[in-house]
Amino acid sequence: FEGFDVTPIAETTRNVVPIGSQFDDPECVDGGAEIEGSFNFVCLYTDAYLFRFWTGEDENGEQEYLEIEVPVNQ
Repeated sequence: FEGFDVTPIAETTRNVVPIGSQFDDPECVDGGAEIEGSFNFVCLYTDAYLFRFWTGEDENGEQEYLEIEVPVNQ
C-alpha cells in the first residue's frame, strides 16, 4: 500500500482509489494483511461531500465504488 489517489469528479464528489505495489519475487508470500490508511482533505464547500471508494470491477469490467456521504458542519 502506497497511499490514495483522491480525484475530484464534481464540486463535492471525490473518487478515492488505493495505490499499491506488486513485486515479482518468488520468495514473497501473500500475507493478505489488512492495512488502514488515511488522507488529508480540505473542505472548501458547505454542501455534503460524497466520497466514492473504489472497490474493484464487476463481471462486465465496470468500476464499482462504495459511496459515503459526509455532511459538512458550518
